[in-house]
Amino acid sequence: MLLGEYLRHYRGAAKALAERIGTSPEYLWHLASGRKKCPDVTLCIAIERASGGQVRCEELRPTVDWDYLRNGGRSQVMRTTPLRRRQQEAPLDED
Repeated sequence: MLLGEYLRHYRGAAKALAERIGTSPEYLWHLASGRKKCPDVTLCIAIERASGGQVRCEELRPTVDWDYLRNGGRSQVMRTTPLRRRQQEAPLDED
């Protein structure tokens, strides 16, 4: 669920969520509307926890590799640089 949907869906959600995570309701509305940049990772986690998982970190910061972070560095997607990936994919020299 998007943050804006969550805030509109529950009466008093902005105030309650803001109190739980230590910010202001106005800041949450600015995040939801896009007026403010995406929050830092720790705030994303706090919002997800305080919303009972209804607002996911992935919705707040889609560019972060949350799968990697959630799985303790054991992501199923290969996360290497393009140069290293090319080196890994290159055929081995046969003598």
